[in-house]
Amino acid sequence: MKDGQIRIEVKDEGRGIDYDFSTYDPLDLKCSGRGLILVHGLSDELIVKNNCIIAIKKIFNKGG
Repeated sequence: MKDGQIRIEVKDEGRGIDYDFSTYDPLDLKCSGRGLILVHGLSDELIVKNNCIIAIKKIFNKGG
């Protein structure tokens, strides 16, 4: 955690993906892609770049 946010970066050796969140259909019971939808919904910012995914969640201090 740094600067009031948590940043999680996941990278693999694959060729990467080009994921379009607007085309996701929750009624389509595919075996892949649902994890990204969950991370997208729980993150304040989600960056998908080829084989690297960066999820950013802002953390607010209740004391000030």
